[in-house]
Amino acid sequence: MPDDKSYLFDMLNAARKIKQFTEGMTRDDFMKSELHQNAVARLIQVIGEAARQISETTLDANPQIEWSKIIGMRNLIVHRYFNIDLNIVWEVIEIHADQLIQDIERILPSETE
Repeated sequence: MPDDKSYLFDMLNAARKIKQFTEGMTRDDFMKSELHQNAVARLIQVIGEAARQISETTLDANPQIEWSKIIGMRNLIVHRYFNIDLNIVWEVIEIHADQLIQDIERILPSETE
């Protein structure tokens, strides 16, 4: 059974892929690319699903991570996929993915170096 460390690695890897897949893209490029939109949405879903599995101990020890927003975004993508605000997805790409990467690297520094 996976543990918090495994879920955190899943989150980290998905956030890194978001950045990798969209490297060099402008907002306009992203808004025109259904392929990139779907790839990023899937990775956000992975991040949120992994976050849902993390123990309360780890959640409480890392309040700098906005766990409820991460899980909420996953729920939106899974249950209301037809109503996803691409501006919010772009914000995830531009701001939140980098912050999540930094936060998880602080939690798991030896494994991410």
